[in-house]
Amino acid sequence: MRQQALTRRQQGAQAHRQPVLVDCLTLWLSNLMHVGADLDQATDELLQALDDSASPVVFVSNEVGLGLVPETPLGRRFRDEAGRLAKLDGFQGLTEDRLAALLVGRWRSGAPFNRVPLGDNEDLGKNPLANNNFLFDSDSPKLSLMNGQTDPYDMAKADPVGITCPWGAHIRKVNVRDSGSDIGGRVATYSKRLLRVGVPFGQSLEDHYGEGRDPQNGDRGLLFLSIQSSIENQFEFLQARWMNDPSRPKMPGGNDMIVGQNAAAEGGVRRCTIFGSGLQQEQVSAPNQWVIPTGGGYFFVPSITALREVIAR
Repeated sequence: MRQQALTRRQQGAQAHRQPVLVDCLTLWLSNLMHVGADLDQATDELLQALDDSASPVVFVSNEVGLGLVPETPLGRRFRDEAGRLAKLDGFQGLTEDRLAALLVGRWRSGAPFNRVPLGDNEDLGKNPLANNNFLFDSDSPKLSLMNGQTDPYDMAKADPVGITCPWGAHIRKVNVRDSGSDIGGRVATYSKRLLRVGVPFGQSLEDHYGEGRDPQNGDRGLLFLSIQSSIENQFEFLQARWMNDPSRPKMPGGNDMIVGQNAAAEGGVRRCTIFGSGLQQEQVSAPNQWVIPTGGGYFFVPSITALREVIAR
């Protein structure tokens, strides 16, 4: 796409305050390279057009690199230039902690990402009432908490599209809160909620990338426990229909990157979409499992014995 064409489309969109979608950035780069254009000048012109735009602009960019080195000089240059463009705007300074918080929907402390998107807040994370006091589709109102507790932290702003907290984030895939979903309005999702807790066991791996020796040989993980009235309509529903489906419960935001299963994803690779600070759009992919189920069971609570020997009498 030529800069003048982008500018004209932006001007047309600005009149109606509509977003501009550029699909795709790598094709734009390919065309410039084909005619031998000055890439630095073209990039500067593109960035200037973005600065002049009063409407949000979303770029689509293909995955490049993937650890492979193209065999031709032009292919290698294309890979390098696409990588350079990917670092220009929106994702500078993206740390592993921030990426993890985007994919989970919470920071390491437990603080919800959409309440403190700029960084973790341990005090908020430690407050069991405040750290669950937020909505997704609407501005979160200030509420009076139980037992005289206060909630002095910034409230979450409306994020219906998933620009702040991605629709692929784990907490958003399993509990849409005030959002509608593929099964109806917000009230329709109440019956899908469950009580759950994850209990970690084993020591954390000091080398996060797993390149060193593991003294525990992988003996670590989470003991997950959930309580629901229907295994099929709650736990199994969330696993099969929401976590592993790229377009459910709402918006095509991708798979659950944390506990979703690769076998259920297209091509055996889970993917989700995240946004940069200027609405730049990028896709995160995971060809390997992050969470591997090793066993489990379904149990009655109270047990059948307790129902028969105590409650039934």
